[in-house]
Amino acid sequence: MWTRSKPRAVRRAHTRAAIRRQLRILRTRKVDHLLIREPHRLAKHHALDCGRPRCGLCSNPRRNPTYKGRERLTPQELRALDRFAVDCELVFDG
Repeated sequence: MWTRSKPRAVRRAHTRAAIRRQLRILRTRKVDHLLIREPHRLAKHHALDCGRPRCGLCSNPRRNPTYKGRERLTPQELRALDRFAVDCELVFDG
């Protein structure tokens, strides 16, 4: 068993594998991008993320001003609202 959480070599291997995966994604898109020329930027950054926090495609819908109403809720919140609505119908019908 390892005394540390992970040996340094394992962490570096995982980082290299993550970079290779993101580079493969970029190359399938045939993009001449700064990330291909500086591949270590992809260590903790997804290849198709544009980096703009308000982008409609890349950002979190909860923090994106283009989403309104129920679109802004997470799947867990939607399920909770639906369950609450069903429970309320049962109480008022009964």
